[in-house]
Amino acid sequence: MKKTFKRILVLLLTVTMMMSMASVSTFAATKKTVKKSGFVTDYTKINKVSTKLKKRGTYRLTVKGSEGYIRFKAPKTKKYTFTFSNISVKDNYNSSCGSIAVQKPYKSNGRVYLTLANVKTQGGKSDFLKVKTKRFSLTGDGVNAYRTTRSCKIKMKKGAYIYFHVNIVSTKNTVLTLKIK
Repeated sequence: MKKTFKRILVLLLTVTMMMSMASVSTFAATKKTVKKSGFVTDYTKINKVSTKLKKRGTYRLTVKGSEGYIRFKAPKTKKYTFTFSNISVKDNYNSSCGSIAVQKPYKSNGRVYLTLANVKTQGGKSDFLKVKTKRFSLTGDGVNAYRTTRSCKIKMKKGAYIYFHVNIVSTKNTVLTLKIK
């Protein structure tokens, strides 16, 4: 009887410790502010106007003026998944839509340019991720659908850059979550 009681007690303590450890390990998103910037195709200017993300993880981004650039440098060669979610705007109606353009650098005639990258998304292949806030009602199917959560997969080599131009129709700042896996 004593052995059974001790085993049950140890089991309960172990389960309790595991549950408390799981609750402590909730993620804390890194907060970043994205500078205001219009659409750029000149590679010499892009790094000056973009906000740098160095590693995989979850970021809570505030896009100043609702339009700006995010850049990510691949720490190793692999396929990365970028998920944009929890998109919100702080204007009178708190609802909007827009797009996130995916751009990558390429070399031609000794110069480096930026081009739209055709990446795999939920609806197929596209170079723009059409997004909306939860309160905005716009429908569509496939690649051209406006969604509250958008993700894309990109195969990248170590040291390669990818740029995301966030452009949400709003009179104020846009806030969103970006998860990089």
